Amino acid sequence: MVALFVLATILICITIDYLVQRAQKKREVYQPQVVLSSESFILPRGYFFSKAHTWLELLFSGKVYVGVDDFISKVLGKVDAIEILPLGEKVKKGEPIFKIKQGARELTFLSPVTGKITAINPNILESPETILKDPYLNGWILMIEPEDVASEVKNLLIGSEASRWLKNEIKRFREFISREAPKFSPTLEPTLADGGLVIKGVLQNVDEKTWEKFEKEFIGQL
Repeated sequence: MVALFVLATILICITIDYLVQRAQKKREVYQPQVVLSSESFILPRGYFFSKAHTWLELLFSGKVYVGVDDFISKVLGKVDAIEILPLGEKVKKGEPIFKIKQGARELTFLSPVTGKITAINPNILESPETILKDPYLNGWILMIEPEDVASEVKNLLIGSEASRWLKNEIKRFREFISREAPKFSPTLEPTLADGGLVIKGVLQNVDEKTWEKFEKEFIGQL
């Protein structure tokens, strides 16, 4: 009788352990996707935006902070490193100024103005993921002293014009991912089609060709 009781106890313990482990595995496998509507993207007042998804904040000194916008921070997924041109380097509008790296691949961003690099954010070099959490304040990447700031900002977007542009970019990106999704993740297509939402960090899961197309179509020109 005692032996049967001990055996039953052991079987119950094994069953409970199995059920617990099974539940844990389900939790590990199931990672709900965060979806974003157009209202999820931040567009602060007073900032200028280029059509290559860099922003510019004009300082009282006439210099400007430069970084990537919230659209990039939300669709990118993760950042492993940021490679920036050297301090003191002269840059021209439309030329490469920094690269964001994700594993073995990278996105090259263009300078929104012509001028000289006068500062680089040390926090970005140490913690590049800051641009994902706080792209507009602590996530500034570098400071530039423009040659002619007045003429430079005329060609950038601000206020309601920037807002309209961003909404169109989100729509364009949704269509882009829906078009490319069958090549790397067929399950994404219906998700994007239903309700027109963008999945946060979706670029982290795309294939190399889609990554290159994104760079060309969304940040390849001002």
